[in-house]
Amino acid sequence: MPTVKTTLLMLITLIGHFLPEKYEPFEPIRYAENLTLDGYDIRSTHKMPDGSYVLIGQPDSFVSTNQGLRLFHLVEKNSRYVVNYVSAGVGESFMYRPTFYRKDGRTIIVCEMGTEYSWGADAFLMENGEMQKLGTMDVAACINHEEQQESPIPILRIEELEEEVIRFSFINSRYYAGMRVSGISLFLHPGHAKEEDIGVSSIHYEWDGSWRIRRN
Repeated sequence: MPTVKTTLLMLITLIGHFLPEKYEPFEPIRYAENLTLDGYDIRSTHKMPDGSYVLIGQPDSFVSTNQGLRLFHLVEKNSRYVVNYVSAGVGESFMYRPTFYRKDGRTIIVCEMGTEYSWGADAFLMENGEMQKLGTMDVAACINHEEQQESPIPILRIEELEEEVIRFSFINSRYYAGMRVSGISLFLHPGHAKEEDIGVSSIHYEWDGSWRIRRN
């Protein structure tokens, strides 16, 4: 018959198995001088821990379709780097700013879009040398009940609930980017006619092989 101590250890292990595991932010090496890629204006170059590269850039001449900034993933093959993945362009967005997170060999890259205000962000998963887009978070942060759509990145939390299930949620805090605030909420569909001011904890995004928004 199990002792009380053994039972408690088993219970702690069982609880730990079901607790979400957090993806932690990290900063890969960013090159002062960007790599070059024929036909593209490269804005930023990031060397990943596995030796591959993530680039942000856009076509160096106007294209009528699929225009705008995008993410490139370069891997080494036969002693040279080749484009392994390229995302769709994000149109007229002024920025496509990547933030990097990792856990147990998986890397998530969240690229924020926007002009004078935030449009939200795309999420990508890099694993085993491959890159894929998970989906788009169509949200911005609302700080101190003001109308400006701010970046959602400072309040973003990424967790793995179980194998192949990743949750993107938003933290309610008294601080935003190191600044004390009186309140934080979310703009759903920022900048659109159907923009909606909602509670910061009222939704989350989830990926389990497909991307969806969920109401809490």
